[in-house]
Amino acid sequence: MRFKSFALAFLTFCAAASGVQAAKAAEISTVTTTPLSNAMHATFGPDGSLYIMEGGIGGDGDGGKRCTPSPSTQFVNICTGNTGAITKVKDGVQQRIFDGLPSLAQQTPERDQGAGPADLQFDSKTGKAYLAYGMAGDPRNRDGVLQSPTLAQLYELDLNTGALKSIADFAQYEIDNNVDGTDLITNPYSLAIKDGYAYLTDGGANVIYKVGLNGEGIVKANALPRFNIPLEELQFPSAEALGIPEGSIAFQPSQQSVPTGIKVGPDGSLYLTEYTFFPYPEGKARVWKLDDDLNPTLFAEGFTQLTDLEFDDEGNMLLLQHYNTAEYNALAPGGDRSGSIIRLNKDGSREVVYSSPEIGAGGSLTKGPDGAYYVTADSRFGFTGKVVRVDLSDSNKAKVPEPAAVVGLVGVAALAGKMLKRKRQEELLAKVETL
Repeated sequence: MRFKSFALAFLTFCAAASGVQAAKAAEISTVTTTPLSNAMHATFGPDGSLYIMEGGIGGDGDGGKRCTPSPSTQFVNICTGNTGAITKVKDGVQQRIFDGLPSLAQQTPERDQGAGPADLQFDSKTGKAYLAYGMAGDPRNRDGVLQSPTLAQLYELDLNTGALKSIADFAQYEIDNNVDGTDLITNPYSLAIKDGYAYLTDGGANVIYKVGLNGEGIVKANALPRFNIPLEELQFPSAEALGIPEGSIAFQPSQQSVPTGIKVGPDGSLYLTEYTFFPYPEGKARVWKLDDDLNPTLFAEGFTQLTDLEFDDEGNMLLLQHYNTAEYNALAPGGDRSGSIIRLNKDGSREVVYSSPEIGAGGSLTKGPDGAYYVTADSRFGFTGKVVRVDLSDSNKAKVPEPAAVVGLVGVAALAGKMLKRKRQEELLAKVETL
């Protein structure tokens, strides 16, 4: 897994759209023509091209020699291989512009939990491209057992030649500092650039980094507060639901707050989404606001397994949920595999603006130059990833008050009210029109 989680050939994330209503169908289409492997983030370049990071499917690790158990996979082996890639889509043409990049993944039939190229962002002032590599493993094994020193670093990337210039080494920083004080693991996930600094979330180390792009390296790192949910409030899946023998593993909640997507908001502040710890309690995922020194303030809560965020032209926040139900339910036969985009309005209301299996297992959300939103769907699978374009321009805004627990909505006090009971699947499914 990219994040600390229980994972035995299961997807990392779960999601729920609790307490919000679905809007009418958006207009969607798939913009990729061939499957992606563990698709991570997708971002638009200055020329309008869409760049998609493919974590890859790892490899056999030289016959098992370059494999290691990982805390993020409950110590199931992950193995290396040169299967990562960067894909470019321009004018409807999909092309892997860089292939054979370092990758690390479980060697399950799904080749899930791949880590490699994770996020690519451009500095709007200089035009330079910066690439973050994931890892999802113990950083002490990166250079030795795995022999993959490229992983878990931030680079300046030359898109013409593929040359990489190292800006920050998160694996070494985790070894030296272990900021959150838990087990040693690193997995850089999402990247934002602001005023000469890169801000990066590490879903393994549970840390947000501030990195100077002028040679300063890592100037600050901070972990989100521990997530102390009473044990009696956690609902653990049965061994049968997980497909494992009864009593084969003891459920040990980590109480960790796992950062995922990060973006610069219209007010210039940083905002990030949270992915909660196993068993991924529904309705507990939060949104945080950060100042430039990485000090977090709780911004909104009441979600389940958020993976990314974006902003619309009016300054409202859009949140991406990976699934609308816990993963062990979503992946069960007949399970609901829908994902959702939820709009968090400035007036204190929230709404589901799109929900469908078409964006299930969504990993990233980005706004395109055409005003539509692009989701990396099936992002945790090695062979079925895709990018889906979602046009929300005609979405119906049936607003629902925020729960009283939500805080700090762009200077507007949260509206009181109870969360509505979760809609059944048929009420959440949006009409899908394939273009």
